[in-house]
Amino acid sequence: MNYYNSNGSGEEIPSNINDFFDKFVYQFKKFWWFPIVLTALFSSWFCIQEKKNFRPMYTAYTTFIIEVENDYNYYYSGATAMKLEETFPYIITSDVLQNVVAEDLGVSSVPGRISAEALEGTGLFTIKVASGDPQTAYNVLESVIKNYPSVIKFVLGNTELKILDESGVPEEPSNKIDYVRSLEKGLMLGLIIGFGLILITAMTRQTVCSREELKDLISVRCLGVIPEMRLKKRSVNNETKPLITNHHINHGYIESYRNIRTRVEKTMSDKGSKTLMVTSSIADEGKTTFCGNLALSLSQIGKKVIILDCDMRNPSINALFDLQKEDGMPDLIDGKKPIKEILQKVSNSSILAIAGNKNVTNPYNYLGTENFVKLIDEIKKYADYVIIDSPPGALFNDAAVIARNIDEIIYVVRWNHVKKYHIVEGIQQLVEANGKVMGCVLNRSAGVISSHRYGHYYGTSKYYGTSRFDK
Repeated sequence: MNYYNSNGSGEEIPSNINDFFDKFVYQFKKFWWFPIVLTALFSSWFCIQEKKNFRPMYTAYTTFIIEVENDYNYYYSGATAMKLEETFPYIITSDVLQNVVAEDLGVSSVPGRISAEALEGTGLFTIKVASGDPQTAYNVLESVIKNYPSVIKFVLGNTELKILDESGVPEEPSNKIDYVRSLEKGLMLGLIIGFGLILITAMTRQTVCSREELKDLISVRCLGVIPEMRLKKRSVNNETKPLITNHHINHGYIESYRNIRTRVEKTMSDKGSKTLMVTSSIADEGKTTFCGNLALSLSQIGKKVIILDCDMRNPSINALFDLQKEDGMPDLIDGKKPIKEILQKVSNSSILAIAGNKNVTNPYNYLGTENFVKLIDEIKKYADYVIIDSPPGALFNDAAVIARNIDEIIYVVRWNHVKKYHIVEGIQQLVEANGKVMGCVLNRSAGVISSHRYGHYYGTSKYYGTSRFDK
């Protein structure tokens, strides 16, 4: 039997775009705060670094025109200005002028950054000197003004700079701490990393999100998909139990159980089966809730149903139906009490239950005995169907032990929760024990399609999200 499909390299491939999108939306809803936290952290870090590394710069500047000497005096020449517009910045920043200025100031290199600009078509030229010290910036500027004519002399001859405007010694820094840029960098980096991690998690999350994925994974039919239970907004009690008899639960949730009931009842009727075991891969997949609701749904069409809590490590049926008796399956198997004394009637239904609250350390001492087999045969006399809640199949061998003596098995898989290899291991254990798996149920589906179809006009039940019956 083919249980597991892959691309040959051991990495799982999402069955389709919808499944991947559902996983991404699920991860985003779960970790939406992560990009926000990263954005805040990165933005704060960049702002701190910006302030830490900030060095104030002071800029001294002058604006002037160049006058050329002739035989009589100095005069402004438009032709000369046009000639200098292209070469002026290069001359100002040239090594020649830099060396002259450094020598003039008595230093090895110019203690500032010199820049120049020619205002096209105006004949105006601007020189700027930036330095960490305002007096130094002004001293360098004065040296440039003084020595520039001697450098340009080789190009134009004798010239003179006619100063039109001058900054003097700058009083305030010309630069500011750029917190906006730091915030933008933090925002971009936080969103990229945050959404990237959510995307990677969705791509590598080896869980099941659709019938198609379940079908591709194991050769067992899917009996139905149960949407995540939601309560109508008008319901004020968010502690309501997730049972289909609750009138505050939305119709889609109840209808999904009716559809599954129809398939289960037909299959068992055709085969003449009476006993049905419900199990899952791990805890918190909703198998106990499924047992209770399937029993309720069958009882609604007149079937006599007995539900057995064989999860002796963690019995939950008592709490699900608000039953009182502490004695359960261990007491029956040991022969301490007869069946009729331990049977409990579920209120507002025709269901009988054998539950109890006693935890057993080694259930195999009970489930693997001949007494258990005889007990199941005896219980079948009292009902049309016997539904058995068993421990998770991938965690314990209890389910495989029970499966040997049960007519049919339903395997509950919680949507986007359990790893695929756990599902495969659980199914394989049942098959190796000669268990007859009727099909799987995809439980608590919160996909985009399910949410749109079943969730409109309804609010989410807080109780179901942390239910002690999801076992």
